[in-house]
Amino acid sequence: MTSLLEKKLKKLVQKEHKLLDSRGRPPKTTGINQALAKVEEKVPAKLRQGIYTAFEKSFRLIFEKGTVLIEKTYQRKKLLHRHKFLRYSLRHKPSGANFRALRRHGGAGQNLAAGLAALEGSALGLAGWGLPDIPLFTSMILRGIYRASLSYGYNYDTLPEKYYLLLLIAGALSKGEAYKIYSQEIDILGSRLNQQDQPTVLATAPASDLPASFAEEITAGKLDQQIKDTSALLADEMLAAKFIQGTFIIGAVGGITNFATYRKILGFAKLKLEKRFLIQEILLAKEQGL
Repeated sequence: MTSLLEKKLKKLVQKEHKLLDSRGRPPKTTGINQALAKVEEKVPAKLRQGIYTAFEKSFRLIFEKGTVLIEKTYQRKKLLHRHKFLRYSLRHKPSGANFRALRRHGGAGQNLAAGLAALEGSALGLAGWGLPDIPLFTSMILRGIYRASLSYGYNYDTLPEKYYLLLLIAGALSKGEAYKIYSQEIDILGSRLNQQDQPTVLATAPASDLPASFAEEITAGKLDQQIKDTSALLADEMLAAKFIQGTFIIGAVGGITNFATYRKILGFAKLKLEKRFLIQEILLAKEQGL
């Protein structure tokens, strides 16, 4: 089993390296990108702050009261039970087919959710509503990560897991050195959450090269700061689209941006959750001699 999982982890790390390389390159020049860049220059500072505040308030509200409502849209216990069955099958009969079944479970429903994100963005855009879309879009992002987490056997109720979830979103939207740092912190925190002891890091930089803050306890204050940091990244990502979405008809562009941003975040989150799962299973398999 260890050999199979290590091969899968190696391929995943190679995919990560390609992603890191792409984050260091300037974005492709397209008509839409050029248009959005010009729009961003004209966005009023007050609106920019409004978008940031809307994302921040959305995260706080959902973490405090909204998760229960989001959970009414899927079967939490069923997702966890399905994961346990697939994990049992993989551990007792290691094969590419069983691993692919587990991966499919982790990505189930993502395409539909991305389509819904685009649809609600376009619908509100056609009505000329930009900012009201933000709580709905934030809910869809969190719902997608909640489902992916459960599909890999992870809950999201505790303060450290909420912090981890915010790191996934921030990492997905970061570039260059910031992306590298977020990626490393996500791996280390994932190992800490799995092991509940000193982090075990595979395919990342040596611990001595990492910021001391990675080893800090996850406190309410640290969670609060990460909510702000993640909200700022989301606001920057969506700035031009939300400005355009606040106008009639051309606001449908907001749906395109919703779709792209959702896919970017969920794709990165799934990659990191799969890596967290693989590292956990490799360590357990070695301990048990599997």
